[in-house]
Amino acid sequence: MRPLKIGILILIALIAIGCHKDSVVDSFTHFNFETDYVVKVPASPLSAVPVDIVSPELATHSDVAFSANKTRADLVEQIKLTQLDLSVKTPEGGTLTFLKSVEIYARAEGLPEVKVAYKDQVPVDVGATLSLDVTDVDLREYFKKAEYQLRITVTTDEVVRQDYGVNAHGKFFVDAKILGE
Repeated sequence: MRPLKIGILILIALIAIGCHKDSVVDSFTHFNFETDYVVKVPASPLSAVPVDIVSPELATHSDVAFSANKTRADLVEQIKLTQLDLSVKTPEGGTLTFLKSVEIYARAEGLPEVKVAYKDQVPVDVGATLSLDVTDVDLREYFKKAEYQLRITVTTDEVVRQDYGVNAHGKFFVDAKILGE
């Protein structure tokens, strides 16, 4: 009976080591990077009318994130947006209660526009920060480009009496191969 117990312990140890090995490899091939962009939501005397806001060309700076994690764009297998939060920068003390809905799209030269985040019904008690729902789209090809653009569609449910500066903070998950593998 004793050899059976020892055999079971060895089997459990081997399984644990195998699982640990995968998590160690993942820690070298998976990483997150974050971006921030401030968008201007213009004052508007109208409500319930969708307004498109298109960003200027934004540098991806993905080469810096890839290099810091010992990989390159051609070794990236997948990039997905995992979190996108909006927060009021200006006016001081401002809230996002004027928003009814938000949609954010990414686009880059030669690639189709894709929806990356949204909130269909912004809570009436939202405050100064709003977490958006993210889509499960692979953004690898967009981050291989040097620049991309965001198109943000906001629908308000009240008159916006002044311009708002809203920070969009995004967190991305990257699955990549390590240089030399």
